[in-house]
Amino acid sequence: GLTWTVFTLTNLLQESVARRAAATLVYYDELLVAMLGSLFKVLVVVAGVVFLADEIGLPPSGVLAGLGVGGFALAFAAKDTLANLFGSAVILADRPFARGDLVSVAGHEGYVDRVGLRSTQIRTREDSLVAIPNSLLANEVIDNLGRRRHRRIRSRVGVLYSTPPDRLEAFATGLMETMRQQRLVQPMYMSAGVWEFNDSSIDLEFSCYVDAGSQADERAVRHALFLDIVRLADRLGV
Repeated sequence: GLTWTVFTLTNLLQESVARRAAATLVYYDELLVAMLGSLFKVLVVVAGVVFLADEIGLPPSGVLAGLGVGGFALAFAAKDTLANLFGSAVILADRPFARGDLVSVAGHEGYVDRVGLRSTQIRTREDSLVAIPNSLLANEVIDNLGRRRHRRIRSRVGVLYSTPPDRLEAFATGLMETMRQQRLVQPMYMSAGVWEFNDSSIDLEFSCYVDAGSQADERAVRHALFLDIVRLADRLGV
């Protein structure tokens, strides 16, 4: 009865703390609560079995040895589950992402939705939920797109072969000035110029980095920049 009471109280406390942890942006405390809660419940059960064995006259050392053998057999049978638990410990130690980060891992790209003891759930751009086992996640290369200091805008625009060279030069110079005038653009990382000859056009490539903290900010800058490039081409007759 005492063992069951302590086990139940531990479970209630774990659920209460886990609800508070789930309300934060970081998952570290939530994962730590789950790991420590599970470990403590295992210890409570083992202690209860040992005390019960002592009450009925069984030697505690023999009971512990039996639990050890049984635990070894259980661990061998549930090696994938244990691998996921070790993967959770690796994720907890390295902290490669936070909840809400945009990541690319194991061929999937999406936002970290939840990190559990067995798997990490990623919400894809198509709004589907992908569960990746933590054992796989701990051995994969994780590209955390959410921690980019700047976001790169890189594109090409083609002009007709009949465009005079001086107008091409003016267009390339205008691309630099157009990027420089955009909000959030980092001026030290800009480039623009003729890139290659295509089958039906001369291609110019332009590139810049924007100090955008979200995808919405990046889209707004791209929208304004591309419209200004269209205006520039119209003004120069390109």
